[in-house]
Amino acid sequence: MKSINQIENEDKLLEFIYNNKVDEFKKSIDEIIISNKLSNYSEEDLFNLIQYLDLTSLKSTDNNKTITEFVKNSVLTCKSNNYYVGGICCYSPFLSQINDCKPSKKIKSVVVAAGFPHSQVPLSVKKEEIKYAIENNVDEIDICLNRGLFFDENKEKAAQEIREIKDLLNLADKNIVLKVILEVGELSCFQNIMQASILCLENGADFIKTSTGKIEKGADIYSFSVMMLALRQYYLKTNVLKSVKVAGGIRMIEEAILYTNLYKKFITSDFDNNYFRIGCSQLFDKIKEKLTRDK
Repeated sequence: MKSINQIENEDKLLEFIYNNKVDEFKKSIDEIIISNKLSNYSEEDLFNLIQYLDLTSLKSTDNNKTITEFVKNSVLTCKSNNYYVGGICCYSPFLSQINDCKPSKKIKSVVVAAGFPHSQVPLSVKKEEIKYAIENNVDEIDICLNRGLFFDENKEKAAQEIREIKDLLNLADKNIVLKVILEVGELSCFQNIMQASILCLENGADFIKTSTGKIEKGADIYSFSVMMLALRQYYLKTNVLKSVKVAGGIRMIEEAILYTNLYKKFITSDFDNNYFRIGCSQLFDKIKEKLTRDK
């Protein structure tokens, strides 16, 4: 991917973020959505959407049997074609179930690790969980930004944790992708979301991700827009386009379409699921029901 879109009034959007002009920023994003008709979609858009989905099961009652059934549900067969989700995300002990049962190698085996969802364990313990995932053939690992360090004004130590985990993955030499979850619902303002996004991108995150799905406040279009502006700032500085995942409370097809179209507007229409992902636990079934019902 060589270039990203030009965004009108990008400097003004950044000014709103850094000066905490919340209402002005939200109004500008709303205008972009309305003027570009980003809520519109077709049947083809629904088929295309499937590849960006990460199916997620992070329940205390998960077990080998339930995860096996969950994994088998990760494909839609329609019109003699198979449509696969982008990834399957579970807790680390279920990696073998994912790898053994997933219907296609195109589907990434994803786990949460490193003290998910609060990140409040020692770094040495986080590394042991990362090593377990590496040894069990993980493709992608979702960790959380240490918000305790971030809010304690110890941001360099928070950055160091990400760097050391990324170094551990690099040593494994398996091209394992690192996603870092910001938990936007706890970051309290757009300025913090921007700062946290840049911190993660500059210190080893391949993806930045909105939310864990474990607190009441998950993803929203405004926080997501801030994160895409951070991706743009990082790209303009390094000529490297990193990736974004939206997750946390996304249950409606229309929401998923809107996030996808926002990405197309802010970043590029020329992308695949290595650059954009949506975390969900229920959405895929709704998409399958709609596509098969309308036949």
